[in-house]
This record gives sequence, structure tokens and C-alpha cells, in this order.
Amino acid sequence: MPLQSRYHQRLIDSFSSPASPFHPSKLSPPDVESEALLNGKEDGHSNGHSRKRRKIETDNSSPSPLKIEKVEEYPAAVLVVLEAFELIHNELEDLATLAQDLKLSWVLKSCREDDASMESEGSIEEFGRAVDSAQSMMDSQLRYLSSRAAWSSALVQSPEVQEYVFAIHKLDESALRTCRKQLVDIRNIYFYLLEEISPKQADKS
Repeated sequence: MPLQSRYHQRLIDSFSSPASPFHPSKLSPPDVESEALLNGKEDGHSNGHSRKRRKIETDNSSPSPLKIEKVEEYPAAVLVVLEAFELIHNELEDLATLAQDLKLSWVLKSCREDDASMESEGSIEEFGRAVDSAQSMMDSQLRYLSSRAAWSSALVQSPEVQEYVFAIHKLDESALRTCRKQLVDIRNIYFYLLEEISPKQADKS
């Protein structure tokens, strides 16, 4: 197994370990007070759930949904998911950059050598699909944040509705499962990219 794939496999396995910061057991059910803080309400107070102060600074060079301009007190579950998102987002940026570079390299090589073979065109298309896959996975983080914001706001407005608590907790659990699945996808895409470039590199030697 290539070194990069072994690294991703270790990350995948870590999600199943109770000692991992991304294990589902680290997700506590939401409470109204912490969700009020997340929604910018000044009268929210902690009821004992573990929370941390985290400064997330703006960085216009990255489209990551984690880059926001304020120091905020997040519910514990949100911290867990955001940490996992940050890890996944960095991996996806690396993957997208590599796939884009490979695509450009193959396009330039085809132009220089006047090589318009179906094999070359297929490789270029696959590199493009890898870039699209990485972008789609990054977009899923924004969809989670949008959905959670809607449920969180609903809970703050109607704290007596326990279905909102259940929905938010299940959404957080789903976000961690999605992160693990995305790591599997990232590992598999790296496998495929290696399969695509290895025969070509061997042909050049």
C-alpha cells in the first residue's frame, strides 16, 4: 500500500477508536443555552456541557467554511465536527491541487506530443472528475452548516420541542460518518491517480 494510502487508512481507522477526538461518543446532545450562544444570543449560559473557546481567523485564500471572524463559544458537538471538517478540508484541498496539476500536465503533454489518444483523453477526464469530487465533498460541509443552523435556530425559538434536539444530534452524528466516508473516498481516489500515472511514468523511462 502506498505511503499516502497508509496515512489515510490510519485516519479512517482512528474514527472508530473511542480515544479519537472524532469518535461519535464525543458528541453530546445539544442544549438550548449553548445553541443560543451559537446563534449569537447574549443571554445563553452553559449548563455544564464541555465547551471551549476557539479563535477562527479569516483566511481569504481558502474557501473553507471554518474561516470566520470572531471568538465564539461553541457547543461541544460543533467543536468535534468542525475539527473533523478542518482535517477533511485540508486533505481535499491537497487532493484537488494534485489532480488539477496532473490534469494540466497531461493536457500540455498531449499538446506537445500531438497525442490525442483515447487513453490520454480518458486520463484527463478522470483527473477532472477527481477535482470535481473533491469540490463536491467540500460543498457538503457547507450544506451541513446550513442545515444545522436552521435546526439550531428552531431549537432556540422552541426549546420545548425535543424533536429539534434529536434532529441536531443525529445531524452531528451523520456529519462524522460522512467525514469517515470522505476519507475512504480520498484514499480510493489517490489509489486511482497512482494507477493512472504509474504506467505512463514507466513508459517514459
